[in-house]
Amino acid sequence: MKIIWKEQDLPKANLSVLAREAYLRVKSNKFGWFCDDTYIMPFFIDEQLHFFRRLVITQSPARIDGKEADETTYREFINNSIDYLSAHSSIADFIEKPQSNVVLLTPPNLLNSVKVIPWGTYVVDLTIDEEKLLGTFHTKHRNVIRKAVKDGVVVSKATIQEVHDLIADTLARQNVHSPSISYYEKLQNNIPSNVAFYKAELNGIVEGVAVIIYDKDCGYYMYGGSSEHHHVGSVNYLQYEIMLDLKHQGVKTYDLVGARIVLEEGSKYEGIQRFKSRFASSLVEGYSFKCVINKFKYWLFVNLVKLYGKLRGFHYIDSVNDTIKLMKEKGIELKI
Repeated sequence: MKIIWKEQDLPKANLSVLAREAYLRVKSNKFGWFCDDTYIMPFFIDEQLHFFRRLVITQSPARIDGKEADETTYREFINNSIDYLSAHSSIADFIEKPQSNVVLLTPPNLLNSVKVIPWGTYVVDLTIDEEKLLGTFHTKHRNVIRKAVKDGVVVSKATIQEVHDLIADTLARQNVHSPSISYYEKLQNNIPSNVAFYKAELNGIVEGVAVIIYDKDCGYYMYGGSSEHHHVGSVNYLQYEIMLDLKHQGVKTYDLVGARIVLEEGSKYEGIQRFKSRFASSLVEGYSFKCVINKFKYWLFVNLVKLYGKLRGFHYIDSVNDTIKLMKEKGIELKI
């Protein structure tokens, strides 16, 4: 096990756009890849106040030879990655939950420093005939999409400003911090051939937006937003047109990015996942995790973020601890 810090030093492999240097540079100036003779796993390190170092994995481990992963070597690779960081603690203070697109085939070993939760994502097969794609959706999705078309909703490419403004407004209603406009600009500048910004409009008013990162294998629905009182089918139609556009470019699958396997009934996440699930061909289930290397610095980081959020009116979300708490309340045991 080792960390490779330059993409040019990586073994030759078919890496996702989310594992490439151009994307990782959008997230941070410090990034790398865990690597052994079989697997590669990309990450970036978010440094806060020149003191806290938060490592975030951006893509599940991929075999260098392109073959399908087997559970034994896959799990060994994740465990060895954690062991490497623990032995080289100057690299990062903790491993934050990976990006929501990351669904691990197997989890790391359950240690005192590691917390594991079930995690998944909804995926749409874009290789099916275009005429049949709409028919794979839930009946309610099909109906509101047809109504949106009939009522004059139009889907087209959006400007960065339009995307930023509506996503910021959407997340502000949820008391969640949103990316800055410079982040979207970095995406456009760093991966211009792998990012697209979409909008749905009705009567010239933007009703919904989406940020899609994609390569020839998969499109990822990374960010989205909608107006508070949008047309009932505008965001559904937006997703459908995104799928068609990706399909026309030869993209094979569409990842709606992130699904909490354990949900609190009536929560906003239940509604979001219901929306995603009614498009999906399948639910990919697996695991996510977080790992604390420096306990004191992690404790201090979390409490400072909570305080900052409270002062700025934002809510700190810890999906790992929230899920573990909910699992205990429901009497659900993690199946590994």
